[in-house]
Amino acid sequence: MPEDPLAFVLRKEARYREEDNHRLKQAHEDHLRSYFALPSPEDAREIFRPRWLVEGLLPIGYLVVLGGAPKAGKTSLANAIAFAVASGQPFANRPTRQAPVLWCAYEENEFERAFFVSRMPVHQDGSPVPFYASRRKPHLDSEIALEALDFWISETKARLLVIDSLHGSITKGSLADNTTARRVMTCLKDIATERNLVVLVLHHLTKSETRGRDADRFADSAQILATASMHIHMRPREAPDGSRAIRLVCAGRGAFANCDITLLSSDPLDYREAPPEEVARWEYEAHSSSACKDAKRRGSETTAQAILRCLRTAPATARQIASRTGKHHGRVRNLLAQLRRRNLVEPVDPSASPVLYRLTAPLREREDRECPTDLPP
Repeated sequence: MPEDPLAFVLRKEARYREEDNHRLKQAHEDHLRSYFALPSPEDAREIFRPRWLVEGLLPIGYLVVLGGAPKAGKTSLANAIAFAVASGQPFANRPTRQAPVLWCAYEENEFERAFFVSRMPVHQDGSPVPFYASRRKPHLDSEIALEALDFWISETKARLLVIDSLHGSITKGSLADNTTARRVMTCLKDIATERNLVVLVLHHLTKSETRGRDADRFADSAQILATASMHIHMRPREAPDGSRAIRLVCAGRGAFANCDITLLSSDPLDYREAPPEEVARWEYEAHSSSACKDAKRRGSETTAQAILRCLRTAPATARQIASRTGKHHGRVRNLLAQLRRRNLVEPVDPSASPVLYRLTAPLREREDRECPTDLPP
């Protein structure tokens, strides 16, 4: 007896539904399995072997944050690295991998950029090296700008992307906000990983670092450094021969990313690495000279005596006194309170912030100008 057409259709539909459910279940299980894997140490060692864009300094696939005080020379250093990569020339005697460079300028105007472009190296036939500078600002919170970055990376096969600077790269939100900072840095890290290039981000230090009070604080959210693969703290100073010494303190993921390099520069685009023994000699001489001067000037004076000696010159805040005497700021504040109770110092204006201290009138009028002998240590 022939099968009823309706029953036939229902049976086929049930079978197809069962097959669809099986495929959906299988796809769902495959998706769940993708969350974890059994890693292979051999494969991991191969993946983690650094491939250098600049030998010993910039590993390919890394998001690197270069931090320094304003006008410390971050842009000059980054330009020197970028020109070396674009031309295939060594940077500070370190081999580079020749590759195109994309430079995103968010702070420089046309005149400032022209200073570096006018000194850009060229090939032997006179043609320019593959160094591409932005004419428009590709903000990282704009979809069309990210598409433009992706297009230019694919078009030029760039291996170095420079963001100068991180503050100028966004138009919405604040980098002090953890969520915003992590979103921006994750976007850049994905570009570095997926496009197999180095993203070099220029960023400022905190205001207190600029004043010399906070040695290792990068500005804004801690998520900036937490997300970065590596960060470089730039500490410039004058070398004994009159050139500029730039210490690069590097920290990051992998033993190769943790190093301390000192460069010497007599020109914004010319760098050479200082020998370690020469750097050690500078440090020893600087420390010895400073210690001798301090011992000769201060002798065995107490912190309280140092405070009064400082205030004889001019009124000062607690932080200024600490900076001038080399004493701990917290200790200076505590002793100022004690000296004020003993009528040895007084605030110039008690309502001002920060408070400016001076010697009291009796102490200012003393002809011998000697400190009291019964001061706290």
